[in-house]
Amino acid sequence: RRDRAGFDAGGSAKACFFDPEGGPAFCVREGDEAADLAEWSDRPLLLRNPDRLNVVVCTDDAYRDCRTFVDSGPVDFGDGRAVGSVRVAAPGF
Repeated sequence: RRDRAGFDAGGSAKACFFDPEGGPAFCVREGDEAADLAEWSDRPLLLRNPDRLNVVVCTDDAYRDCRTFVDSGPVDFGDGRAVGSVRVAAPGF
């Protein structure tokens, strides 16, 4: 089963992105990546990451200008930039 963004929705450790205003959500697992999240770039996102995965979130759609998030909370670059791409790094990244 896949979620709206095309990621596998079942299984074990995952991190999920949510629209804080109740819109759609998508989840990622270790090894997942999405290079073009234009559909998500116009909204603030919250990250729920109970398994403390290394979730690399980039403002560019080609994995540039990235930050790694391991805690749950708002995905905030501090300057209004939006999410462009996401990947979940292997342990030890």
